[in-house]
Amino acid sequence: VQKITVQLSLGHLLRGQLVLPRVEVFSPVINLERETAGRANWYPESKPATPANASPHFPAIRRLVIQDGKIHVEDRIRKLSLNGTVIADEQANNEGNSAFELHCSGSLNSKPFKLQASGGPLINVDPNKPYTFAMDVKAADISLKVQGSIPKPFDLAAYEAKFVLSGDDLADAYYLTNMALPNTSKYRLAGKLVNQGCRFQGDDFRGPVGAGDLSGNVTCAIMKTRP
Repeated sequence: VQKITVQLSLGHLLRGQLVLPRVEVFSPVINLERETAGRANWYPESKPATPANASPHFPAIRRLVIQDGKIHVEDRIRKLSLNGTVIADEQANNEGNSAFELHCSGSLNSKPFKLQASGGPLINVDPNKPYTFAMDVKAADISLKVQGSIPKPFDLAAYEAKFVLSGDDLADAYYLTNMALPNTSKYRLAGKLVNQGCRFQGDDFRGPVGAGDLSGNVTCAIMKTRP
């Protein structure tokens, strides 16, 4: 980070709450790497990555400004390599861009990968009001469009998202979803995903798969050990 400014609310701190009224970050460079053995540089050596601590809990930030941010990801388990930019302005500019933008491109399983995410300004953020965002992901023939919300901003342990997922074969989505799915013909599924910690729930998903249709609900609980 070239420069960072952080304001701390002493009143909330005395009540046992960590609240940051303002955070400004200038020219941050984020490098995230994970080896094939599972060791990742975003987890301490003494606390390896497990589903129980996979969702980060950030302190509440009422106003976040990021200028000229760069991000690089190298995940050898998901065979993901990408470079991107991230900005968070207090207000959108005259060109119609969103106040928060994340743009990434690279490769997933040796195929072209592109991610674009956008959201509202991270200003006057209320920790008890949802933050909404949109995301568009393309990986070869796979397309994922998301309209989501985080009930408590900066607490990524829970979120809700309406999604549309399409492609030529569901099995190819493994490196995107980290789920082993069956081989299928062309598909287009839409539904709602709700995540609460280690519990993932897909509600009312439906759509064509090959010459047939698929619909229903699914719940998955990711535990430390496989049952």
